[in-house]
Amino acid sequence: MIIKCTIMVEEFYMLKRVIFDLDDTLIDWKDDYWHKGIIYACEKLEVRYNKELEEKIIEAITEYERDEKYFNIEKMQEIINKKINIKLSTNFIKAILKYFEICVPDKINTNLEKTLDYLANKYELVVLTNWFEFQQIQRLKNAGIYKYFKKVYGTENIKMKPDKEAFEAAIGDLNLDECVVVGDNLKIDIDGAIDIGLNAIFFNKKHINVDKKYTVITSFDELIKIL
Repeated sequence: MIIKCTIMVEEFYMLKRVIFDLDDTLIDWKDDYWHKGIIYACEKLEVRYNKELEEKIIEAITEYERDEKYFNIEKMQEIINKKINIKLSTNFIKAILKYFEICVPDKINTNLEKTLDYLANKYELVVLTNWFEFQQIQRLKNAGIYKYFKKVYGTENIKMKPDKEAFEAAIGDLNLDECVVVGDNLKIDIDGAIDIGLNAIFFNKKHINVDKKYTVITSFDELIKIL
């Protein structure tokens, strides 16, 4: 059963900051971005592409995200090189990241922009992402929504969600009840936030069944009604 959000505005009377996840919350992530990014990097560095190479690169990065707490270009490239048994410079992963900068919708979603504009006039908006900060900033700029955010927190210098250090960094000097997290991943975004005492709103884009303990929205503009 899908539980729609029933929180009243009064519960957020102390609210000062909204902490957003990025991928699949603010900007949709498509499965073929990795495929296209790897082909782009191979062409740039004159590396012969094949499907097995792509699969090993994705596997290496997946393992990196699972095992590491911080993101580091040199370390990530080292893991990739071990997996594919080819010694490539960091220009390879940098090329993939460069391609990802343009991985944004052709046209900004009207509901998204309307909601961000409304919220930015009431609260501080920040982004907390499990990816490279510099690259996500460029995606936000290319999507035309960077102007709404005070700061972007990436994983170069803070641990990845759901580690409490990530949420504590995004909270800054504010109190827990002055912040709320909005994200599309129950384990990483929502449970991670709730575990340290933060309010959280689950963006249930896929309309999955969730426990009634969660505050849920299924459309981004529902945030206007509750915040």
